[in-house]
Amino acid sequence: MTKGVIRNDDVDQLIQAALSDHEVPYTVIKKGVTFYRVQPTERGRDSRHYNRSAKSRYGDRDETVGVCYVAGSGEAAAAETLQHGKSGPGNPVLQSEIESKSLHTLKTARKLKLVDAGLLAANSGYKLDAIVASKGQEAEGREAPGYMLSQALSAACMQLGDLDGIIYPSRVYPKTGGYAGCNLALFEGRKTQLALDSDIPLIDHEFSTGETIGEMLIRLKVQVE
Repeated sequence: MTKGVIRNDDVDQLIQAALSDHEVPYTVIKKGVTFYRVQPTERGRDSRHYNRSAKSRYGDRDETVGVCYVAGSGEAAAAETLQHGKSGPGNPVLQSEIESKSLHTLKTARKLKLVDAGLLAANSGYKLDAIVASKGQEAEGREAPGYMLSQALSAACMQLGDLDGIIYPSRVYPKTGGYAGCNLALFEGRKTQLALDSDIPLIDHEFSTGETIGEMLIRLKVQVE
């Protein structure tokens, strides 16, 4: 590989080599564990949405397999969804955007078998920041732009039929210990992975920290208008 010119094929080769040369770093999450998702209230009460767009972090580059993102805590789910306003990075989160969303809780419907994205990236020669880099942002190490590595990891893992998805650390709410600072990227086409539990308007929810969504965003230095 030429330094500074990283292609999908280059990254794919590194990941395939890591899968061949090392034991696949699996994590198993037991049945009944609670996860969270924030989505527009108008979408309805079923939050098991598998997005086929290639624009998401672990999205399928061929846009044939959907990915459902959930977080290990309500705080992480909200922080991931409201990093910035709907208009894009650098824009404030509008109060109307907060009011239009609900926080959903789901429980794992069975044991889920997931690949630890951080360890797989390390086995491929990449540092953790490479899988949590923002879209288009270059990460340290081999200088692969954001989403290139994470989507390459996803593409390789989607080929493992007994695998439910990927577990990876939250970039915006990296709480250590347990699943609170982690996200799951679950692959479409597997046996039922999540069971619906409950939902509440995001603006009415009190987080485990005792904060409202507005207070939490202010603490995280997210501009709200």
